[in-house]
Amino acid sequence: MDSSAGRLLFGSSGRTLVKCWHYFVDEQFQRAFLCSLTEAKTCTIGDFVAQLKELLDFLEISKLTLVGLSMGGVIAQGFAADAHERLEKLILMNTMYRRTDAELKGVRSRLKITVDKGLKPVADLALDRWFDDAFRWANPDVVSSIRNRLISNDLTAYSTAYGIFVEADREIGAALKQVRCPTLVMTGELDTGSTPELAYRMAADLGDAQVVILPGLRHLAPLEDPPQVNRVLLEFLGIDLLPS
Repeated sequence: MDSSAGRLLFGSSGRTLVKCWHYFVDEQFQRAFLCSLTEAKTCTIGDFVAQLKELLDFLEISKLTLVGLSMGGVIAQGFAADAHERLEKLILMNTMYRRTDAELKGVRSRLKITVDKGLKPVADLALDRWFDDAFRWANPDVVSSIRNRLISNDLTAYSTAYGIFVEADREIGAALKQVRCPTLVMTGELDTGSTPELAYRMAADLGDAQVVILPGLRHLAPLEDPPQVNRVLLEFLGIDLLPS
């Protein structure tokens, strides 16, 4: 996406938030990405980073602001460590970094459920974590759409990607210590997986970081409260959409 702040690219949790970003990548790359997972060609965060760099080269984007949410944020961390000179700004939303064994317990359990029982049980667990009762009651179509998107994933591709996500900390390490650009770290106050504690842990390893904790929100903040998220993003990017 072009803007007055330069080029922005949004990355999220697999197929979960494609409509949330309203950003669509060339269909050829979408097919190649899915194929790489189903055929076990993608085994590490580094493989995702290589695909992102290939996409940027294809689009002839040399420098950009990279926005990553959840697993997209982990991939953004890998990209920042590998190609920090290409970043103008970095935005890490509802993501993870240097998780402890206790913090990894839940995702490891959900990976086992996915492998043993398929996508439906883990999709229902995700919805319970991502949305409170009030949001689910007020937005049943949104919740239903997210669930349908989750359970329509290819099981092999989803399990492979989730396994990479679970073990990503070993590969990422303290990657954020290499980041030189201004970085926004944002998460929901009630996000049980990407906690405020993790957000401050990221900021501690960044040279130029701003932390924003969104009151009352959980994991899919761009869906829960788009106006609040947009205000924070636009302020960080230095974009004023108000008429002059």
